Amino acid sequence: MRIHRSFPFFLILAWLAACNPVAGTPSQAEAQPSPFVPVDSPPTSTILPFISPTPASSETPTLVPATPVPPIDTMRYAQNCDAVDRIPDVYERQFALEQMEFPTELSAEAQARLLFPVLVRPSCNMRTGNTPQAIVLHATRGGLVASISEFQERDKSSAHYMIDRDGQVYQLAPEGLVAFHVTCCLGAGGKVNEDYTQSIGIELVNKLYVNPDGFDGPIFEDYLESFGYRYWEDYPEAQIASLVILVEDITARWGIPLDKVIGHYQVNDNTDPGPALNLFWRRNGNPSRPPIFNLP
Repeated sequence: MRIHRSFPFFLILAWLAACNPVAGTPSQAEAQPSPFVPVDSPPTSTILPFISPTPASSETPTLVPATPVPPIDTMRYAQNCDAVDRIPDVYERQFALEQMEFPTELSAEAQARLLFPVLVRPSCNMRTGNTPQAIVLHATRGGLVASISEFQERDKSSAHYMIDRDGQVYQLAPEGLVAFHVTCCLGAGGKVNEDYTQSIGIELVNKLYVNPDGFDGPIFEDYLESFGYRYWEDYPEAQIASLVILVEDITARWGIPLDKVIGHYQVNDNTDPGPALNLFWRRNGNPSRPPIFNLP
């Protein structure tokens, strides 16, 4: 996987100078339209907000229970992605992409249970029209930085969430948008017809099968030699704990049955997330482990 280089310092200085021009000198934003907003969008000098605005009211406010965060405006997010993807320079595009942060959709209860605050790393490899009916679990096969970098490249794959080995959760796209993490269709059983438009994708940082002589991380020895491999990188407890919190929150909010939490290998011809991630069965290997989830 390719890793983006850091945004050049001299371009950052140029950006700051454009945003804070010397008095009496026309700024770049005054001279020409902002490149980060679609041409058919209302005039603005910055990335459009993703939260639906709350209408003004003249009524006297009353004390009411706390309400959830307003839903993310997925159409506005898609419009901003269209603007970002028109930027030809890769570094300018990356800088604009990083300005598109949005609030995570995890509930306050779920966030309180996580070890770390959720971090947002926006990806524009998505489209509108997601109606989640399943959760598809993946393994990145590479490290965190390289995986996020690839998901942020133009016209690459993507997912909604990524969980690092230490349990840190990253959100890459709003759940109401289609992320490109699986291809149609599930096949036998027919749980979902168009998986990538009816699912939420979660990536776990993991190399999958490994050479035990050259790998210094935790290893699961699979006695069944699933997919023809005996040794797999194991999923740390902190990563599993975050996955459980994430899955429980998403299934509750979208009404997704637990038996529709599936591995990528159940959808496409893949090995991930591998036998080390024992969703509903006890692991037959070393170390053994009870099922991560218990079906009702």
